[in-house]
Amino acid sequence: MSAILDDENPGLSPAELDDHLAGCAACRGWRESAAAVTRLTRLAPAAPTPDVTAAVLARAPLPRPSAWPGRLRWLLGLVSVGQLAVGAAQLLAPPGMAGHLSHETGAFNVALAVALMWVALKPGLAATQLPVLGSFVGVLVLAIGVDLLDGEVGWSRLATHVPVVIGLLCTALLRRYGWPSLGPSGRASAPETAAVPGAPAASHPAGDRPDQHRSPAAEHRRAA
Repeated sequence: MSAILDDENPGLSPAELDDHLAGCAACRGWRESAAAVTRLTRLAPAAPTPDVTAAVLARAPLPRPSAWPGRLRWLLGLVSVGQLAVGAAQLLAPPGMAGHLSHETGAFNVALAVALMWVALKPGLAATQLPVLGSFVGVLVLAIGVDLLDGEVGWSRLATHVPVVIGLLCTALLRRYGWPSLGPSGRASAPETAAVPGAPAASHPAGDRPDQHRSPAAEHRRAA
């Protein structure tokens, strides 16, 4: 009966306990007294305690938020403008100097500028742009290496690729250190809570319990 009052396993079924209580006046009297003491203990007001919140916060000040995520976003916005200028120059080149291939390259550079600006405005979506930016820069570095060995590209041309490289670095840093990733719903994703071995399962509401029958001992415990 003491275990039941403490919400613990009594070690026997409620029916066995009820059978014993039906023929034992001493145990019934002890149950009534123990239930009354338990109820008074649970309903007793808590003793007043001093509020030490201010003292704790004064001794352990909260860490100041880092300014780096904001700076990375501003830098990424400037890089996107530079990348947009590169693409616009290719699209608006005079007809005699630009062919269809140059226009396609300009269109892709403008698309990269939009992607970089999107990450600057929505840093939580940085991870969604990393595959495109990373693959583009990776292939670009390999192609530049081959062209440099063949002497087919100058440093002035290489300078036009600097914005997208800086943009990739800023996007990766925002993904790694600056901002949480957003899930499909647009909210910050959180790790799933793992079940703790040995922890009790979530209890059902009173109206949803599969076993609606309660023994007298269970009813007495619930009232206490």
